[in-house]
Amino acid sequence: MLQAGCIVVCGVGLKGAAFIEGILQKGISIGSIVTYPQPDDQARSFERLCSLAQRLSINLLETHHPVLQPENLTFLVGWQHLVRQVTQSTVVFHDSLLPRYRGFAPTVWSIINGEDHTGVTLFEIAEEMDAGPIVDQRRVPIGADETIAEKEDVTEAVEQLIISLSMVTVSKHVYIRAIIDHCVDIFNEA
Repeated sequence: MLQAGCIVVCGVGLKGAAFIEGILQKGISIGSIVTYPQPDDQARSFERLCSLAQRLSINLLETHHPVLQPENLTFLVGWQHLVRQVTQSTVVFHDSLLPRYRGFAPTVWSIINGEDHTGVTLFEIAEEMDAGPIVDQRRVPIGADETIAEKEDVTEAVEQLIISLSMVTVSKHVYIRAIIDHCVDIFNEA
């Protein structure tokens, strides 16, 4: 059961773990973490999140299908399953500049298709997959000889830095918004 009236993060894999750790490092309380193990998770993100939740006494729910509550501010990060019920207080981070590359593995497809950039989109959840109103987007360049391993690192860092904490009001709800342009510059200089 999810605690009502709090921040809930449905986070999976390295992106989900990095996002949750980043929120907590910024001093933001999380009421519940929703996650599930992935068989190919070499970073052991599920175990990291379980340990973190236990250490900080955060409610942890293991499921692919969370029941979202409208009184919670819910983030979906790295989530790979359709959410059956949507609420206006749920936002999603997606590894592309929507509406391009909806669906799974958008960064991979950006590289395969020879794109010179990818990005991250923060959007409100809707019934249709990856199609809700866009809150914010940040563009990340793709180098000519860059591999998916290198680009995943940049995309993960961009998503983690989304927590740089500027508040913006969208559809009568307050959301954490990405202020990451300077961080993208840091990666471009590296």
